[in-house]
Amino acid sequence: MKLFSIFLLILSTFFYDAQAKEPSADGKHYITWEEVAKDSKDLAEKLKDQGPFKGIVAVARGGYIPAVIIAHELKIKKIVSFSLYSYDDDKKKQGEFDVYSKFEDLEGRWLVIDELVDSGKTLVKIRESLPKGVFAVLYAKPMGAGNTDFYAKAIPQKTWLVLPWEK
Repeated sequence: MKLFSIFLLILSTFFYDAQAKEPSADGKHYITWEEVAKDSKDLAEKLKDQGPFKGIVAVARGGYIPAVIIAHELKIKKIVSFSLYSYDDDKKKQGEFDVYSKFEDLEGRWLVIDELVDSGKTLVKIRESLPKGVFAVLYAKPMGAGNTDFYAKAIPQKTWLVLPWEK
């Protein structure tokens, strides 16, 4: 089933239109607050029959806003955060992480929310701490799609998204 989902994700990226917008002059796709709200609600719709969940784990920092919207849509009151940082400098290689919050005491089925899965390395690292978690992201790129259970939209691997809180 995962393989078929990945195939569909790759196929759908050929038809992705970024809301019928061309990339801006800098080659980036700028996502609006309205798009984030709509995509979060669309993701919540996909998740509504997947519970019950003990709560939501929002991945810092991009997962905070979608997590709150999804929490309201699914009527989930408990939200915690998971914070980690992937280095890209001389101290560590890409894909190595410093984890700032870790949960040995979170048992059961938690819904893990992030804004984007790119390579999938972040979600793999979080899954080490939350093996029973259900993982969902707003935007999934083909390389990392196999590491999430649900996504709102498929996007091409080379697409650079800029979310409204990053502007």
